[in-house]
Amino acid sequence: MTTILIGATGLVIVLISIRALARTFRRRTFRVRGGRRLRRRNHPVMFWANVAGIGVVCVIGLALIGWALSGLE
Repeated sequence: MTTILIGATGLVIVLISIRALARTFRRRTFRVRGGRRLRRRNHPVMFWANVAGIGVVCVIGLALIGWALSGLE
């Protein structure tokens, strides 16, 4: 039961982070506090730092899926 929950959590994390990455690249913007939008052209370092952060979250989700699959016998 635990491995199913871990795998499902990883899958949800991966799906949400891939969706966030797709939206970020498609719009070339991301939202910050207060609902402001930062554009890639105006704030490239913050944009790429945000993309890297979302990528790390995606990797964590993939690690959870791998952990759940390794626990199955």
